Amino acid sequence: MKHCLWLVSLLMIGACGVEGTEDSADPVEGADPVEVATESLAGSVSVRAFKAVGDGVTDDRAAIQAALNSGASEVVIPRGTYLVGRGTGYFCLTVPAGVTVRGEDRDGSVLLQAPNVAASTRLLQVAAANVTIRDVTLDGNRTRQSADEHRAGVFATGAPNLTLRNVVARGFTGAGFYIYLGSHNPTVDHVIATKNARNGITFGGATTGGVVTGSSFVGNGAQQFDSEPGAGATVNGLTITGNTMDGAGASTDFVLTVSGSNGASRSQGWTIDGNTLNGATNVVWADNIVIRNNVGINPTIKPALTVYRTTNNITVQGNKWTLTQSGTNALVGVAVIGTGTGSAPTNVTVTQNRIAITGRAPAFGLKVTGASSVSITQNDLLGPGFAAAGYAGVYLRPTDPNDDFKSAVVQRNAISNWGAYGVSIVGNGPARLLAVDISGNLFDDTAGTMTRAVSLDDGSGAAKQISLTNNTRTNGVTGLVARYPLATPVLVAGQRGQRGTYAVAGTPEGVLVEVPGAIATHWSGNAGWRKAAGSAATGWAQTY
Repeated sequence: MKHCLWLVSLLMIGACGVEGTEDSADPVEGADPVEVATESLAGSVSVRAFKAVGDGVTDDRAAIQAALNSGASEVVIPRGTYLVGRGTGYFCLTVPAGVTVRGEDRDGSVLLQAPNVAASTRLLQVAAANVTIRDVTLDGNRTRQSADEHRAGVFATGAPNLTLRNVVARGFTGAGFYIYLGSHNPTVDHVIATKNARNGITFGGATTGGVVTGSSFVGNGAQQFDSEPGAGATVNGLTITGNTMDGAGASTDFVLTVSGSNGASRSQGWTIDGNTLNGATNVVWADNIVIRNNVGINPTIKPALTVYRTTNNITVQGNKWTLTQSGTNALVGVAVIGTGTGSAPTNVTVTQNRIAITGRAPAFGLKVTGASSVSITQNDLLGPGFAAAGYAGVYLRPTDPNDDFKSAVVQRNAISNWGAYGVSIVGNGPARLLAVDISGNLFDDTAGTMTRAVSLDDGSGAAKQISLTNNTRTNGVTGLVARYPLATPVLVAGQRGQRGTYAVAGTPEGVLVEVPGAIATHWSGNAGWRKAAGSAATGWAQTY
């Protein structure tokens, strides 16, 4: 009965035909002819039905491509190692629209790029919609290739709705996965990219949407997860959750980069949530980015997070980062950096994070230079207990006289064991920090390094309006202020413009605008004034 079924099945295949193959209905040695024919009729074909051998020696490219071109909706890669040489373009295999490539067993079904393949050759090219690649290992045969950063495991261009699921991309001289130019709304689920010479995964220009979840990008030679929009392009709307990114000794570059192409073309709307980020993350030329609930140990000398240049509306919330590097000049937990007029990060919120530096080195918890506006609230900032003049848990510095640092809020943080201060304000010539509020913080020192809670001025008079209220000091923090500004009254109690209390370096007359009943005290405690009349800066009467 089985032989009768086989004959009927062969006749049916012969009637339908399989495009691009020769004698495609012949049974493959070791395969069940009934099974092969049934798969074909059901829209699923095995590459072995097209004479792929899978011995790691025979070039199976033509057979696999024939299966892909057969019109079947699913092409199955049975267990085996399938050597794949170069096709007619810069790829070995190309996957048509709507086709699923499925391995029988992820670790046992291997597509191996042939040795000495030409530069820029991608193992799988996807240039059409609704393709799925799953349950297969892609091997770039890196030790038997020339150096070339453009080879890749999967290269997708103009491939919307691509799905990569349970795929390993390893040993390519370029990236494991490269998603590019119109490949909108990809799903990348439980993939592994490792031991690639360049990036684990790269999102190129002009892509929008997509989810990357449950995946591992570890031990790649450059960045583990990179975005490269290209001139004038952006990468928008990515959700990255539940992944692991780790240079793992192969790279000290960023494990994750969120990037636009320039200040005018900024990527938008990424959510980076619940990942393990063992290394440094970089955000540059990007808006509306949420980085939350991630954890990581950063062994590099880079900050755990850098927010750089023209970036707007960045939320950093609920992350737990530890920096372990020792013997370096300076470590930074989170850096917010502007680079000149029009290139200042704006509306950066850093809240409810735990940032700990355990490496023995001078360190800043948050270093904010040349920004436009930041809010730093409810963080736990743990310093290394390494004495270093000028180093602080929070460091604020305006840098550009033509682009003011408009606002800094430092509230309800626990700040402990930094090199010199809990919070430090430093200037740069005529550059100005227009308003800073340091209130409700706990300053603690158990290392003997942070004896003063704050330094409000380095002599430059950078901060033009300062509030310093309701802060608490414990253990070795014996003083609140190391240095008061010479020209700026400091609000120390109450509310500004509502009979507040101020610390001043000299008479408030002609300097401090308040309503009657306000109080000013010289920071030394040797003189005091009370606002007797008027609503401008005059009307102050000395009381002692």
